[in-house]
Amino acid sequence: KVGDLIKLVHSELNMQFELDENQAVVWVIESPKIFRRFGQELMAQADGHEGRFILSDNDKQLDIKQNMEVILTPYAIDLNDKKCLNKIYAELKVLAYNEQYYTATQTVLNQIHHYLITLEQDTCIDLSFAEPDLIQLWKASGVKADDTECDLLPIIVQYLKIAVRLLDKKVLVFVNLSFYLEESEIEELLQEAFYLKVSLILIEQRELSFSTGV
Repeated sequence: KVGDLIKLVHSELNMQFELDENQAVVWVIESPKIFRRFGQELMAQADGHEGRFILSDNDKQLDIKQNMEVILTPYAIDLNDKKCLNKIYAELKVLAYNEQYYTATQTVLNQIHHYLITLEQDTCIDLSFAEPDLIQLWKASGVKADDTECDLLPIIVQYLKIAVRLLDKKVLVFVNLSFYLEESEIEELLQEAFYLKVSLILIEQRELSFSTGV
């Protein structure tokens, strides 16, 4: 990502947002009417609809739906929606079959297969069963992202990691995040974003009093 210059522009705005991975862009829109108009348009484009925002990386236009996530409220974050869970399982499967874990993975699957054969031998019923499937095993075991944390900041940080590392998002947009987090907590979030090398946009209805750089 070194050397990347991600920009967000809009045909009506006499400005462009240059998105740096170690500094959040704060876009303050005090007018509720203008706030709604641009906020709704950006959210619609993040959902795959047409709009006038253009996201680019080194002047190459990016698909906003694929590369940007808009979080209207952190209370709506679902760490285990279908999209996230599928990516988690895919990541685990790659890990399970890499050089470090391949032997252990095969041992577990073979033990399950042998266990089923042993059970069949002690019953009067002829059984049929498929080869054990890792993803089905994980689902049966309830494997998922830990969403038991009650505090908002750890949930947001967890989602940040999923969005960047598994969903390949380049830009995350938070709307009125200062309504939910203390300024010190936002600074913690910015630090996490810096480590993850992701660009953040904070759309706010009031000025923030702290530095958004890391």
